[in-house]
Amino acid sequence: AIEIDSLFAQAYIGLAQCYSNYVNLSWDFNPNWLNKAEELLEKAQKISPGLPDYYNTLIGVYLLKEDCFNENTSELAFELAKEGIQKYPDHAQLNSIVGYCYYAKFGEKGDEADFEKALEYKERAFLLNPYGNNNINYAELLALKKEFSKAIDVCGIIEKPGPSLFAKFRLGEIYYYMGDLERSEAIFSTFDLPILFKIHSLFYLGMISAQRGDKKEAQEIVKKIEILKPKGYAYFEEPLKFA
Repeated sequence: AIEIDSLFAQAYIGLAQCYSNYVNLSWDFNPNWLNKAEELLEKAQKISPGLPDYYNTLIGVYLLKEDCFNENTSELAFELAKEGIQKYPDHAQLNSIVGYCYYAKFGEKGDEADFEKALEYKERAFLLNPYGNNNINYAELLALKKEFSKAIDVCGIIEKPGPSLFAKFRLGEIYYYMGDLERSEAIFSTFDLPILFKIHSLFYLGMISAQRGDKKEAQEIVKKIEILKPKGYAYFEEPLKFA
């Protein structure tokens, strides 16, 4: 699209989204993808300043830089989020990522007011676009509040237009934290591909075995994870789940 029309700002944003997905979807943990994405977003901003997807994508890039490469960019993300949502209060994706910014703040400082703000924006994003895959984070927040039935309903709504691996995986997590190990195990046992879903499912299957006191099975699963892990694989929750 850029080759056809070099002044099509949305195409630069789209390509930036593709590059950021290399990191966001754990394909390649190389900061250069995020730097490339940022360069493309700067071009888009010069052509058509202040597009909603510009805000949404650049906020995502800043959050990934902070989460994956320890760059101090979370405040930049938060300021940009406040600017973007003021301009586009009814943009579903922006509401979702603003909610994530508040959730990240809650994770850093433990202020429950930030959690409630995160829930407020995530709920608004859900109401604006009930079928979006980003609503899996809304389901996560509901589960953290132990509103498990609502969280399960959200996963079901996401899947109405068609199957979603993300919603299915979140459903397995919800059942796990409800203590319904059988339903959780039934879901996680079905994941084979993509490989990262398989690995993340094995972590839960290992924890289920550990909860049941099946030490041998848990150890076998840990071995499988080590064999399947791609070179350069990084998963920030790994130490917690092994513990």
